Amino acid sequence: MMVRRVAWFVAGAAAGVGGSVYAKRKVRATAERLSPRNLAGNAFDAVKDAVREGRSAMRSKEVELRAVRDGHPATGTAGPPPAPARPFKVVIDVAPAEGVPLRAVGGQSGPRRRARR
Repeated sequence: MMVRRVAWFVAGAAAGVGGSVYAKRKVRATAERLSPRNLAGNAFDAVKDAVREGRSAMRSKEVELRAVRDGHPATGTAGPPPAPARPFKVVIDVAPAEGVPLRAVGGQSGPRRRARR
C-alpha cells in the first residue's frame, strides 16, 4: 500500500516538474516573439515587402502601358518592344552611427514629461 502511494507521489511530482518546464519554455518563446525589437523588425519587413511588391506591380503596369502606347507586337500592331525596366535596389541602414547611443537614435533623449492632471 505504501509503495503505491510513493509511486503516485513520484509520478505526480514528475508530471508537475515536466509541466512547469514546458510552460516556462512556452512563456519565454512567446515573450521573445512579442518583444518590441522583434515586433518592430517584423513590421519593418512587412513594410519593406509591401513596398517591393508595389514597385514591381508599378513597373509591370508601366511596361504594359508603354506597350499599348508604342504599339507593341503583342497588342496586334507594329512597333518596337518596350525597354525592360531597370532593377531597383533599396538599401536601408538601420544601425546607429558610431559613438551615438542607441536610445538617442529615433527615441526619446530626455526625461519624460508628466501629464497634467
